[in-house]
Amino acid sequence: MKGTLRIIPAIAAAIFLTALFPIAASASSSGGALSGALSGGAYPSVTMGEAISAPAQAGGAAAISAGTAWTGTPATSATVAPGGTAAGIAGALPTASGAGIDAGGLATGEAGAGATDAPGAGTDEAGMPGAEGAAAGTEGAPAAAADGGTAAAPEADAATQAAQFSPLAAMEANTVDQLKGMMEAAAEGDVITLGAGFAADLAAKGPVSAAISHSNSFTIDGKAAGTLEAASGKRHFIIERAGGGKTVFSGLDIKGAASGAGGIEMTGGAYVFSSCAFVDISAMAALAVSGSAQVEIDSSSFSGNRTAVDMGADAAAGKSLAAKGSSFEDSAMSAIIAGSAALSLDGCVFARGGDTAVQGGISVEISQCSFVNNVGQAKAGALAASPAGSYRISRSSFVGNSNAGGPGGAVSLSQGTEFVIDRSSFA
Repeated sequence: MKGTLRIIPAIAAAIFLTALFPIAASASSSGGALSGALSGGAYPSVTMGEAISAPAQAGGAAAISAGTAWTGTPATSATVAPGGTAAGIAGALPTASGAGIDAGGLATGEAGAGATDAPGAGTDEAGMPGAEGAAAGTEGAPAAAADGGTAAAPEADAATQAAQFSPLAAMEANTVDQLKGMMEAAAEGDVITLGAGFAADLAAKGPVSAAISHSNSFTIDGKAAGTLEAASGKRHFIIERAGGGKTVFSGLDIKGAASGAGGIEMTGGAYVFSSCAFVDISAMAALAVSGSAQVEIDSSSFSGNRTAVDMGADAAAGKSLAAKGSSFEDSAMSAIIAGSAALSLDGCVFARGGDTAVQGGISVEISQCSFVNNVGQAKAGALAASPAGSYRISRSSFVGNSNAGGPGGAVSLSQGTEFVIDRSSFA
């Protein structure tokens, strides 16, 4: 076939969430009234004999439960606001007139014994942020209580604050339906962990079929899930993305079903596969793409599959595939069918393929890759260039590739192909 071929010298052979909300409290000379400013509002004043009652503040600290009296009644619980923090652990009230609430929350006095019953004894804020729930009195240190004075609360350590105020909730999926719902509702930056129960549910009820209309990027972490085997005759995932954003798969171990089915089918959107493994998907492509999807593969392995990646026959604009540091071995057919996609391969290995390792592509960059013992059935074993495509190969090696159906061992060119080889070897 005719094409444009440039060989740059030095080839070996020819070709053929976290924040604390401030609390301010003061004691009045007439009975230790409390006022605390929180995010979104303020606690009401509380005087001797009144119950402490305040609603949970949105996104802020929790209120102490209603019915906790200043004198005579033990405190039994604290209310926790959604996404907020506890107001302090339950504590018993001393019976002395004018004593404070002990053991977290509002405390006065020494070692939980309560303050003296002098009028105007101060109130200690310790524990109100829920940082430790520890009052000054519980540690044996007296609260400052001089005629309406206010005792300062101790600061929570950074680790405690982070644990109590973190804005991100844990997201673990143990069923197909859970994962589908989490994917379709994911916020920007969410990380969804596949739990120990997910593999069994996927094998019984798969695939995970998700239609994602938002444009948020999120990650599915499969490292804790073990090997994921497809349901008989089914894919592992079928994903359609209508907006922007990336779906990132990390640490997935994907295995074909006994029928050879499995893998991931993607329409539109952008996808990243990092440290993933795809094994024995012998009846279909491990990754099948349609529409203007962009696929990135990093540090992943494909072994014993029919085809590792099929970018589809459609000519959608913007379609691309980039693979780095990955291996494609023992494919029954071509490892990569690029079609009309832009293709970038960096530091990849293609070995023992049952047909041409890489077919097609429009704008193709191949750098530091190895093609070893691939056997084409109608074209060369390593690379079959598409018409009107442009190819640049640099610092790569081609060893033992052949064409079972005719001439051409490593590379087959088509009419109109632009082909540049730089510092690469053929043997």
